[in-house]
Amino acid sequence: MITFGTDGWRAKIDVDFTADKVMMLAKAVADHLHDRKLAKRGVLVGYDTRRKSKFFAEKVAEVLAGEGIRVLFPPRETPTPVVAYQVWRRKLGGAVVITASHNPPEWNGFKFIPHYAGPALPDVTSDIESRANRLLAEGVKAEGISFKKAEAEGLIEFFDPMPSYIDHVLDFVEADLFRNRGLKVVVDALYGATYGYLKEIFSRLGCEVIALHDTPHPEFHGILPDPTPKVLTELQQKVISTGASLGLATDGDGDRIGVCTPKGFFSANALFPVIYSHLLEFKGMRGDVVRTVATTHMVDVVAEEYGFSSIEVPVGFKYVGKVLREGKAVMGGEESGGFGFREHISEKDGLLSAAVIAELVVSSGKSLETLRSELEAKYGFYYSGRVDVPCGGFNAKQLVGEIVEHPPPELCGLKVISTSTLDGIKFILPKRSWLLLRPSGTEPVIRVYAESSSQELLKQILDCGVALIKKGMQALSSS
Repeated sequence: MITFGTDGWRAKIDVDFTADKVMMLAKAVADHLHDRKLAKRGVLVGYDTRRKSKFFAEKVAEVLAGEGIRVLFPPRETPTPVVAYQVWRRKLGGAVVITASHNPPEWNGFKFIPHYAGPALPDVTSDIESRANRLLAEGVKAEGISFKKAEAEGLIEFFDPMPSYIDHVLDFVEADLFRNRGLKVVVDALYGATYGYLKEIFSRLGCEVIALHDTPHPEFHGILPDPTPKVLTELQQKVISTGASLGLATDGDGDRIGVCTPKGFFSANALFPVIYSHLLEFKGMRGDVVRTVATTHMVDVVAEEYGFSSIEVPVGFKYVGKVLREGKAVMGGEESGGFGFREHISEKDGLLSAAVIAELVVSSGKSLETLRSELEAKYGFYYSGRVDVPCGGFNAKQLVGEIVEHPPPELCGLKVISTSTLDGIKFILPKRSWLLLRPSGTEPVIRVYAESSSQELLKQILDCGVALIKKGMQALSSS
């Protein structure tokens, strides 16, 4: 059984993630594209730096070619946003990326990017999933033609997506701003698919660039390819020791961003309002902002200041991407480190995000700390946090459902102003506060998110969220 979600299908290499299953999914993608009259546009097949990623990508290419679909194949590992950009630029029928993103190296994944160059929506993922499972149930073995034969027949063509993507990034930012500014940055690819990309982008912008972990490695040399503060200690040490202004890191496939300065790390929630303000104030872009239910409300007040709205969507960049494609928002983001932009792909992009963050520092002549402090002076303080609560044998959706059925009228002595069940249950509270409880889509836990105007109140609200879950467990145990 294959469960093909928004980020594709993931499993342990050579355990469940096997050539047979990958080829089965490739056959399902081919059938999907033929049925939707998209096969003639062609498909780009990319891959990350993990063990056997290129091998699995070649198997996908062989199956697609065997189904009469023209395949573009990069000569090296390629970040997911770069693949998505080429789908958008070349008007392809879609793309497949073999990657497990920020997950540990023993995992790999199969991700399908539709013709709209953003995360696949449920109508696409459910169709591919059902096709693949039907083939598995029928015992059908997917086959293709050999890579060399397909290349000789013109069905597989080697294509380097890097140059045109980097040109696009340099066009998106004000490249002339960087000239003679002497901006020093440390970039960290974490041995993932973005190796060489950040170094090339910032070198061409005229920055002094120091690159860490900028070569591919199938095991990431023991580093988890997830740009969190815990992982990026070496990056910050290098920023401090070299006198750099910024440390910029991407995850294993380049769709998430991690940022630090000599003074500390910046969460996505801390960065989001700063970037959105920069797009409105400096770049003169006009439009709403879109965020997930778990992401900071500070962007809401920034939008309101300029006469725009904040659009709230469920967790998952597929929902953010849909709003971006509709042209309603100039930017979208999520608390896990993914940002997307109008006039670009509707996929989160850690590479372009890095360039925009550097642009806002150069254009303002101020540090990230100063820019954030200026927003706090204007709009107030917003502190965010998250804890994960194990379900203890209970079904996570059932637990949240119990809380939905019996919502409290107040939390931590604060009256509940309103609730939302857009994704889990969210309580809107006074004092710039809210609490969200939602089942994880990947683990047997309930994620507890909160935001408030003080660190002390934030902790109290998170504790109240945990207590609500435990109360739900007791209610289900006695029923």
